[in-house]
Parts: sequence; C-alpha cells; structure tokens
Amino acid sequence: LVGFEVEPFSVKHSYESPFERPTGGTAPLKTCSAGNPVTHTLPPQPAAAATEVVWTYDVRWEYSEVKWASRWDVYLYATDEQIHWFSI
Repeated sequence: LVGFEVEPFSVKHSYESPFERPTGGTAPLKTCSAGNPVTHTLPPQPAAAATEVVWTYDVRWEYSEVKWASRWDVYLYATDEQIHWFSI
C-alpha cells in the first residue's frame, strides 16, 4: 500500500425489512452488492432527526508503479507551497 484516496458520499440504501434478522445477521442490500456496486447515480440519504442510516464502504485496489521505498518522495521533494501538511 503506497497511498489511498477516500471519496465519501451519501446513499439511501434499500433492503427488505427488517434489516436486523431475528436469526442474526442483516438483510442484503438491494442498492449495494458485489455485482451492483454503489455509484453516484443512487439517490442520497436524506438528513432528518431519527433517520436510520446504513453505513457501508467499498474498497477498490489499483496497481501502482510506485515502489514502497519511494512512496514519500512526492512529499519529501516538494516545496513548502506544495505540501498539504494535514495530509501527512
């Protein structure tokens, strides 16, 4: 792992009720699966008091030519104006 990028966004998930099953586990999401990944085209989760929120995340791995020993070079050889100190 030589870097990462986080892209948060809101999605109004749908599922067959009840979400928490009496036998344990949770209901599968209709809006998120291995064959149906979450995209920005889905409607956002409305923000309101006492609204249920289903938290999910996806991970997408990408190959990089950056070598492990070189992963910090972009920061170490940058000028002060280019460094995002809160990112380090």
